[in-house]
Amino acid sequence: MRDKDEFYDVLAEISGRPFDRYQKIAGDFDFSRYVLKINEVQPAVDADPTLLVLRAPQSVAGFPPHLFSTPIRRTALEDVLTRQMGVAIDARAGSRRLSVARPSPQILPRTSMVVTEEFVEARVYVSLPSRDGRVDGELATRIFFEELPQVATAALVYAYLDPRLLDRAVSVMEDADFVRQRLAEKRLVAFVADGAILPRNGQTGAPLPGAVPFESPAELRVDFALPSGRTVYGMGVPAGVTAIIGGAKQGKSTLLSAIREGVYNHAPGDGRELVVTLPDTVQVDAEPGRSVQRVDISGFYSELPGGVDTAAFDTPCACVATSQAAGVIEALEAGAGALLFDEDTSAPSLFGADAALQQLAGHSSVALRPLASQLRPLWQQRQISSVVATATCSQYLAQADTVILLEDFRPRHATAAARELIAPPPAAAGAPLVPRDRSVIAATLDPSRGRDDHAIRTRNHLIEFGRDLIDLAALPQLVDPAQVETIGLILYYAKLRYMEEGTTLSSVLDFIDRDLGMEGLECLSRELRGDLARPRRFEVAAALNRLRSLRVRSV
Repeated sequence: MRDKDEFYDVLAEISGRPFDRYQKIAGDFDFSRYVLKINEVQPAVDADPTLLVLRAPQSVAGFPPHLFSTPIRRTALEDVLTRQMGVAIDARAGSRRLSVARPSPQILPRTSMVVTEEFVEARVYVSLPSRDGRVDGELATRIFFEELPQVATAALVYAYLDPRLLDRAVSVMEDADFVRQRLAEKRLVAFVADGAILPRNGQTGAPLPGAVPFESPAELRVDFALPSGRTVYGMGVPAGVTAIIGGAKQGKSTLLSAIREGVYNHAPGDGRELVVTLPDTVQVDAEPGRSVQRVDISGFYSELPGGVDTAAFDTPCACVATSQAAGVIEALEAGAGALLFDEDTSAPSLFGADAALQQLAGHSSVALRPLASQLRPLWQQRQISSVVATATCSQYLAQADTVILLEDFRPRHATAAARELIAPPPAAAGAPLVPRDRSVIAATLDPSRGRDDHAIRTRNHLIEFGRDLIDLAALPQLVDPAQVETIGLILYYAKLRYMEEGTTLSSVLDFIDRDLGMEGLECLSRELRGDLARPRRFEVAAALNRLRSLRVRSV
C-alpha cells in the first residue's frame, strides 16, 4: 500500500496535464488515521463524481461496541455519522467539491457509512477539480490534504464527536423500534406520542415552529416502558377501521401523514421520533394516467363500459378511480397489513359514492362498490386494518370501529357520538378484495438501451429504466431520492435472479427482502456505492407495476 507522500507526488506529477491523468490516483493510500481507497476515477470533467472510501480502523476511530452491537444500533450510528459527515463537509470543505448522502428526517439503512468491529468507513464523493480541461493539482492537493483529513477526523473519530449526540441517536432509534415491535400485541396500527410535533414546514420538512404539541384523548391513551428507561404516553390507533374526521385545516391530513411516515424511524429533533406505525402499512392514493397490468379490481367494479374484464383489468392509462382501485389490490398483493386513505388524494367516486345519486342513476351508472363499503369486510375477513381521513363522507362513520375528531390539531375520541348519528349499514354484497397471484414476463423488464445492457438513471422521483420512464411521484411513502436510485437497481437485480417462469410477484419481493436483510444493499451492484438507501417492498412493487412495458401472467 502506498502512503500519502506518494499520493502527494502523484498529484504534483499530473498537475496541469489532461484530465484523464487523474486515473493515476486510483488505488489505496495510507493517510495515517485512515486509508483512502479509490477504485474508479471519473473519466471526464462532466462525468459522475469519484467515490472516495475513507476507512479508519477501530484502533483509531475508537467507537464503543455498545453503539453498534445490534443491527438497530448500527443503523442508528451509521445514520448519525452520515449526518455529521455532511455537517463537517459544510463547515470545512470550502472548495464545495466534496459531498456525502444527505439523509431525510427518516433513518434508513444506507451505503454512505459502514461500521464494523474492525473499522469505520465513510463513502464520500468528490468532483475532481480541473482548469481548462486539465488537472488542477493545486486545488486537488488542498482537497485531499486539508479538507478531507479535517472532515474525516470530525466525523470518523469518536474522540472528536459529542458522545451524548451518538447515545441519543442510538437510544431514539431503539425506543422507536421497541414500540413498533409491540404494536401488534397491543392490537394497534400506530402510536403517536404525547408532545410530538406533527405539522411540518412545507419548504424544509422541519417541525413547524409554534405548532400545537400532540396530546392523546384519554380514551385512546396507551403507554410503553421504553428500553431507555422512561415511560412514554400517547394515542394508540387501534387495529380495525379508524376514521379521522374534522373540518378543513384542522389537522386530519397532518395526523395521517405522521402515521404514514411512522413506518420509518426519525432522527432526533424531528418531532416525530415516537410516532410509530406497523411496517406493512401502505397509503394508497389515486394516480390517473398510470398503467395497470392484469389487476383484479372486480371487488370494486363488477363491470366497466365496453365489457372490460375487471378480473384482469389492463390499461395503459387508468382513470382516477381505477388507478386507486388497482393500487389497493397491488398493495395487498405485496403484503400490506394496513391501508391508509386520505380523501384529499383519493378518487371521489371510489372513496364514497352518494347512495341517493347511485339509486337515481340506476343501471346507467358503472357498477361500483366504493371503498367506504369495503373496509369493514377487509378487516373482518382478512384482518387488514385501515385508517381514513375524511371531511365529507359520513359512510366511514358507519364502518369505523374508532372515530377520531380533529379540532385545531387536537384529537378527540368521537366514536360514541358517531354511533348516535349513524347506524352501521347491512353487510355489503360483492367480490372480496383478494388479489390474484401474478408473475412477471421477464423479457418485458428490459433495462437495456443501445449497447448498454442496463441503462438505469434516476432524477427526483423518476427512474429511466432502459427506454422506459417510471414515475414514482405519487408514492407518498417514498421519502428519500436515494431510495429511488436503489429501486432502479433492485428491478435489474430481480430480473437477473428471480423472475423465472411462474414465480409470483410476491415471491420475488420475498426473495429481495431476504437478500437485502442478509447481504445488505451491497448485493445490488458490482461497484461500491455511497448513494443508496433501502426502500420498502411496497415501493419496489409499485415501481414495477408502473413500468409501462411490463407484462404479467395470472398464476
